[in-house]
Amino acid sequence: MGLKVMIDDDLEYRPTPDGFTRYTSMPEAVGALTKMALEAPVRLSVLLLDNDLGDNAPEGHHFLEWLLECDLDISVDYVNIHSQNIVAVIAMRAYLESAKRHGLWTGTKVTRYDLNTFMKEVL
Repeated sequence: MGLKVMIDDDLEYRPTPDGFTRYTSMPEAVGALTKMALEAPVRLSVLLLDNDLGDNAPEGHHFLEWLLECDLDISVDYVNIHSQNIVAVIAMRAYLESAKRHGLWTGTKVTRYDLNTFMKEVL
């Protein structure tokens, strides 16, 4: 079983689900995952991703770009985008679908559920 990771800066409205490691910013997540991947391949069984990660901060779609373009051994089984920013959700899903068409993350499932629905219906 792989890691379950949540990237979201809203600690009050969206609490960390049991069994998940939470990062509140892209730099925090990139730093931790890079360190892990330099030691051994990393498999994320679930990635819960918000887009808006604070004022003047890199956003969730930047994290997806980094994850797909970094030269590290990190695989992802399931991505759920739970952002309230519908424009960003559409862009992130389109980016992931484009990656699949180009042979990347072909086995990765991508959904868009709010966090409560995801926890009740998926996990």
